[in-house]
Amino acid sequence: MIDLYALTSPNVQKVYIMLEECALPYKEHFVDVWKGDQYGPEFSKINPNNKIPAIVDHDGPGGNPYTVIESGAILLYLAEKTGKFLPKDMAKKYDVVQWLMKNTFRRPHHDTHPDAPKARDLMTMANLPAIRAEVTRYFGAVPLWLTEYGYQTNPPDNAFGVSWAKQAQYLTESYAIARKNPRIDMFLWFLIKDEPNIGGWQSGLETITGRKKPAWNTFVSLPRG
Repeated sequence: MIDLYALTSPNVQKVYIMLEECALPYKEHFVDVWKGDQYGPEFSKINPNNKIPAIVDHDGPGGNPYTVIESGAILLYLAEKTGKFLPKDMAKKYDVVQWLMKNTFRRPHHDTHPDAPKARDLMTMANLPAIRAEVTRYFGAVPLWLTEYGYQTNPPDNAFGVSWAKQAQYLTESYAIARKNPRIDMFLWFLIKDEPNIGGWQSGLETITGRKKPAWNTFVSLPRG
């Protein structure tokens, strides 16, 4: 069994996907970073760097418990543990490793508005032309799928969130930006319903109790195709 210490960030989602793809049993432990749970003594023993994700594999090397921190290291560990997704051939192996390293390193962004100016290397809606050019440089003119993370509402989260009305507004604006960009084949919303085990940091279109936020009506009314 693997204990996964997580919340809902993109780096955490990579580990969720890897665990599922490797068919490994795991137990979730939610660490509410907005309440400062990552600095508590219990989690600090698991990761002194006080960041999620982290895992504890109770059937680690030699059959002993083993802790792994940092999303890239966790993905590599799980690949080696299961013999999946990591070629034995050294050249092919490092084809995987180098792209993994590129994928796991990027700066965070701290602005909520989809049109707000950002540094060129940030992965935001405002930087779609730069992102598209970068993807084209590496992979050619391939179709693109976007996962719009959503705008957190409490309503609102004082640090990073917005009001329910702003969430609906930003969803409309983000979708319009995506529609203007060529090769965007799909636009995915990250979370439909708020998570019951998380505090104020929520980006769902409806509440835990099923109450639909204004962004829900915005979402269902967006043109398809």
